[in-house]
Amino acid sequence: MKESDKFTYESEKFRYKLEIIAKKIWPMCPIYKEGDKMTIVEPGIVIQETDAICLSFLADLIPYYRGLSRGIDPKEMGLKTEGDLSFIECHDPGGKYSDYPTDGGTVLFEIRRTPLTLEDVKKYRKFDLKAMEKVWAQRRERYQAKNMKSSP
Repeated sequence: MKESDKFTYESEKFRYKLEIIAKKIWPMCPIYKEGDKMTIVEPGIVIQETDAICLSFLADLIPYYRGLSRGIDPKEMGLKTEGDLSFIECHDPGGKYSDYPTDGGTVLFEIRRTPLTLEDVKKYRKFDLKAMEKVWAQRRERYQAKNMKSSP
């Protein structure tokens, strides 16, 4: 196996756990209540540490979660910040505008980033490195076989 194919904890030193907290709701939300939390450790949502999941909000979060979890400055992505915190708002404006035809409301979410430690990586990413080496080897073989056939 090439060194570049190996998963190393060293490559995780710039990664962050995201805690997304519902801070303010106008006037109500059928999914979240103030204080509800969602935890993300890329590439997934940590269900055991998540109170609620709204697909509409996930659509708003997806363009940002990877950059935030990899250490990109939230200001560079156009997010409002306050100290170490960043904020994102649900796209449903129903709670702010009485004539908007929706049952929901708008939620303001606070995003907290915590650097991942080696213990976090072990806790959140349980996988067998030997098994992953086999998967990578199989993928490499398939890729090489495919590219060898199409080469002149």
